[in-house]
Amino acid sequence: MELRCAKLSFAFFLSFTLLLASTRADPHPLQDFCVADFGATAVVVNGFPCKPVSNVTMIPANVLNFAGLNTLGISMNRIDVIPDGLNLPHNHPRATKLIILLEGRLLALAITTFDSQLPGVVIASTTLFGSTPAIPDDVLAKAFQVDQKVVTAIKSKFAN
Repeated sequence: MELRCAKLSFAFFLSFTLLLASTRADPHPLQDFCVADFGATAVVVNGFPCKPVSNVTMIPANVLNFAGLNTLGISMNRIDVIPDGLNLPHNHPRATKLIILLEGRLLALAITTFDSQLPGVVIASTTLFGSTPAIPDDVLAKAFQVDQKVVTAIKSKFAN
């Protein structure tokens, strides 16, 4: 009977220890996302102050610039969109995309994850109006139901 009680106590202790370890985590951040400004001298409650959005660029985390993703079949992007900003219509030929959109007072942020380590990107406007060889103007005019002069004007914006 003592052995059974000891085994039960040990099992309870082990379960409790494993559950306790799985509940440890970092505290919740005070804001959703922030690119840290390590050179700033200001001290803020949650670590480093944030860089202004105008000083931040998107760097895709794919296998070309983060070798640790090789053979994992994933990649990730973080995109900060300023007010009235735009993410051009596009698709990824070798990936499925999951976008999480967070709304704030000043920023909209999208974090995308891909199921490919190098998803590629096809920007619709560049593909349609700036491709080589060019798509004929009459085809684009019919597809978008506009005059050929409109197509020519749009194509002039994509001339190399």
